[in-house]
Amino acid sequence: ETVTKKAAAKRYNKRVIPRQFEQGDLVLLRADIGQRNTGEGKLAQNWEGPYRIAKALGKGGYKIETLQG
Repeated sequence: ETVTKKAAAKRYNKRVIPRQFEQGDLVLLRADIGQRNTGEGKLAQNWEGPYRIAKALGKGGYKIETLQG
């Protein structure tokens, strides 16, 4: 790694807010991860949910479920 790459990583990581969720927490999911309805354009919703955390998988991964199960 170069010095510039390390400096950029340090600058980015300074502003990141680490978040951890537990089983049962309610979360929103970014809508742009999947296919968004292209007819809505920039007025499309940014978030989907709420979803419930079913299980924490580790390293920031979570198994989620709808509120109905």
